[in-house]
Amino acid sequence: MDGYPDGIPLDRAAVSQLRTVGRAIECLCAHLDRPIYTEDLCALLGVSASALAGAFRTVLGTSPQRYLKQRRLGMARTVLLDRERDRPAVKAVALSHGFWHLGRFAQDYRETFGETPTETVARIYGLDPGELGVADQTIDRLT
Repeated sequence: MDGYPDGIPLDRAAVSQLRTVGRAIECLCAHLDRPIYTEDLCALLGVSASALAGAFRTVLGTSPQRYLKQRRLGMARTVLLDRERDRPAVKAVALSHGFWHLGRFAQDYRETFGETPTETVARIYGLDPGELGVADQTIDRLT
């Protein structure tokens, strides 16, 4: 039987769950250019949704959906913080990272990063949030 580095033995189910989560993270790292959803991950790993959920809950203490959502939020933030690009439209960034409910995106973003996506863009580009487009400002008001 395999075990943690500190020598605690693991049963076969625990080893399988560790491997599943490890493989899931490897898949995510191999596809940093696009958001991946639970169904995609299950197909890539050849596991059922319930097996994936059980592994994530046991190993990481969260659901795969929550983990993937946090990953997509992080990817969206990376784009919003990237000064090498032209100033991004928050709506376009949200949609391109799989967030279809824009108010929920803004709320989740604020809860995760302590500021709205519009505030991030304004701060990075040295603007007043009022200088951003109406569409971007509207997203923040949907929360």
